[in-house]
Amino acid sequence: MEVFETMDTERSAQDLIRCGLCETPVPPMHCDICHINLCKACVGEHLSDESKDHKVVPFSKRGSTINYPKSLDKQGEALHREIDIIIQGMKSEIENMEAQYIAAKDRQEDAINQTMSELTQIILNLQNLLDYNDFCLVSEYTSRTEAFRSLPAQFQGELLKSAQTKSGNKPKDIAVTRNGDLVYTDYDDSSINLVSGTQIQTLVTLQEWRPRGLCSTSSGDLLVIMDSDDDKQTKVVRFSGSKQKQIGITTDSQANILTVDANKNRVHIIDKDGHFLRYIHNCGLQGPNG
Repeated sequence: MEVFETMDTERSAQDLIRCGLCETPVPPMHCDICHINLCKACVGEHLSDESKDHKVVPFSKRGSTINYPKSLDKQGEALHREIDIIIQGMKSEIENMEAQYIAAKDRQEDAINQTMSELTQIILNLQNLLDYNDFCLVSEYTSRTEAFRSLPAQFQGELLKSAQTKSGNKPKDIAVTRNGDLVYTDYDDSSINLVSGTQIQTLVTLQEWRPRGLCSTSSGDLLVIMDSDDDKQTKVVRFSGSKQKQIGITTDSQANILTVDANKNRVHIIDKDGHFLRYIHNCGLQGPNG
């Protein structure tokens, strides 16, 4: 009796394992991807479904294949969706910026065209006014020049760095040299100063003159406007950085000015308007004076 019960139990366990396609008992194969048991006859039919991935292994090795592809595909799809959302947001932002730019450009063009039309009409009216040669009309004319003046745009900037003047006085004017250094004039201190990094160097301290406006030329020289202490004279002086010891001056028959540079043993010739013409240095001068 016990023998028959054992056989019935084994037969029942075997009946639970069947081919997922044809119900054949005890199938020898298994698809780890689809999780289905297969008999040898149904393996080909199962693999013919190319809409899915398959991994057919012996039944005894079922579960040995880890199903990564689906997980990776899902992660890839999620990343693609996230990237698509970001790109779409950037595209929308760019499109909005472009639309705003085009609208602003159109408004500016309309304003310019309107101004040109008004100016054309004003010029025509002025021409007619001149043709009439009527003093009363001319005297009653009111200019609209101020209405067409363009005010400079207002920009908001950010302070990069600042420097305290050497004397503590307010600089009268500033300029940037060819090397990128800052130069300023100290009107109250009668000095011209150079700011390089964190260092301030006094280039010139004037006597009886006070520097006002200045600019740096493309050649690296400084042009400085200066007033006399009694405010009766104003002049423009060029500073080139080189020092000349001029100890003599005279004029020639053509009203040119000749000055002696004792340091470099040569004579500078300047016209009556102060423009440098040439210098004499090739005649063996040694310590010129007078």
